[in-house]
Amino acid sequence: DDEAADEGGAAAAAATTTAMGTAAAATDTAATTATMAPPPSSATTTTVAARPSLLSRQASTMSVGGGTGSAVDKKKYRVVPTSSLPGYDRLWPHPHLPDVPPNANGPPIRIGDEVGRDLAVRAEQEFVKATAATADKAEAGRLRDEWTGRRLLRPGGPTVLPMRVEDIKTMPGSELAGYMPRRGDFDVEWDNEAEAILAEMEFAADDAPQDRQLKLQIVDIYNAKLAERERRKAFLVERRLLNYRQNQANDLLLPPDERDLVNRMRLFA
Repeated sequence: DDEAADEGGAAAAAATTTAMGTAAAATDTAATTATMAPPPSSATTTTVAARPSLLSRQASTMSVGGGTGSAVDKKKYRVVPTSSLPGYDRLWPHPHLPDVPPNANGPPIRIGDEVGRDLAVRAEQEFVKATAATADKAEAGRLRDEWTGRRLLRPGGPTVLPMRVEDIKTMPGSELAGYMPRRGDFDVEWDNEAEAILAEMEFAADDAPQDRQLKLQIVDIYNAKLAERERRKAFLVERRLLNYRQNQANDLLLPPDERDLVNRMRLFA
């Protein structure tokens, strides 16, 4: 009986293994068939229709850039002024352009010309190195005269010719604290808060005419303050009031009564 039971169990196991193998083979066959089967017609149509447009765009880009020279969808481009584009007047109507003064030492200045600040800065640095290599003040003066006549305020030339470091102490006002003789400015200027009236002001394209006119009037007021500031500094320079030590020495040479009168009048200067 035991031997018959063992033979029956082995036969059942063999039958189960055979059934599992048959099922696995059927599953593999079905998967292979599904893989090899073509996709639905709509997907095929979409894929085929999308590829030519993609290739067409790539060929168009390459042909415009000159990469492949393909004749597929070639386009011609040309440069046009920005002001000629449609709707430019609505984007920026009548921009404010200040008057440009004429250039007396060079060609006329036109709005839109290249400023060339980098060339001016390089030329200024070249002049500074050349003057630093001079032996004395006389040689530096001759070099300055040469640059003034040939390169100052010319295309590609400097806009200013700085002095040598050792010559700064000879400039009027160099001993005054708060005064920058090379720039001709004070740390605290007359009406020192004049810039506050337009520090936050902006010109926008959609400004109303009244607002734009008001902003231009504010700019005019600021320019008037700058002009008055320059007039007062010119007053100091013309009357040599920046030579503080020399003025002190001259006051000591005055008679006592005249010196007292001058000191009293200083309040009204």
